[in-house]
Amino acid sequence: MILRKLQFKSNKGVFSFKEILIVVLVAVAFFLIIIYDDSSIRPNIQLKTCIANMKKLHDVTKLLIMEEPDITDITVQTLLDKNILKKIPVCPSFKIDGRYEIIDEVGQPVDVICIHGKDKIPGHGSFLSLKAKYIDKVE
Repeated sequence: MILRKLQFKSNKGVFSFKEILIVVLVAVAFFLIIIYDDSSIRPNIQLKTCIANMKKLHDVTKLLIMEEPDITDITVQTLLDKNILKKIPVCPSFKIDGRYEIIDEVGQPVDVICIHGKDKIPGHGSFLSLKAKYIDKVE
């Protein structure tokens, strides 16, 4: 008796309450899947992107040193000027002024550091330390 009152009529027939409820629940589930933003996933993706940017700069700098052993004071701008890079990579966690600095000291391994802001606030850290923590574990 109650279900008869809850039936909705359409041109082709009658939809029961159960059918409407299932359609609404499926729609809500899709809505939640699309809208849901897991805050623990985004920083992890940004860190991985930052590490990938630093790895690219690290590898390209090492190649440049092999090709031009007498070169000193390598910066990201140097790589851009020599057409090794098409654009300067930016840290995704700090898009306004997230940048990278290349450390190339004689007798030391080449390293790349992530820096946030104009005041040189340390970002994600150095490539060599992150490599030891994340990349070397996988390999």
